Amino acid sequence: MGELIENNKPPIIEMSDPRPATLSDERSVHWNSRLEEAAKDIGESSKCYKLMHVEEAQQVTTIYSGLMIAGIVTGPLAGIVTSVGTAAAVEGDTMIVCNIVSIILGFVSGIIVSIVKFGRYEEMSNANKQAAARYTSIESNVRRQLSLFRVDRVAASPYMEW
Repeated sequence: MGELIENNKPPIIEMSDPRPATLSDERSVHWNSRLEEAAKDIGESSKCYKLMHVEEAQQVTTIYSGLMIAGIVTGPLAGIVTSVGTAAAVEGDTMIVCNIVSIILGFVSGIIVSIVKFGRYEEMSNANKQAAARYTSIESNVRRQLSLFRVDRVAASPYMEW
């Protein structure tokens, strides 16, 4: 079993090795402080992007909830105003005001429901949540790789390309 672990380690190129290290040979690029710093920067950027997407998802969800509540309230409210005006058997200017308020509330309700329908707020919220999850995965992966010893990490070149 010890042989298996040693075979998975990247070959160490010594100064006397005539073969030059190339980037095409993924085993020739070893972890160093610059690569670690670059990976750390990627992890920190991922954390910032994650927070940005979480905040955006929360804002979109708040807007969506507010519009849904407004749509739920204004639709029946138009019917209530009409019914109260009819049931109270008001005459003259009061009946005209009740009818105008009812028409306006019905119109506003229709606009709100249309905004909710075509605004795609649920889709935007889900897309931002998925993006935040992906950035969380990158952030965790970078943190996990940097916590390992250099010899135990994934090869540097393919990892940085990923």
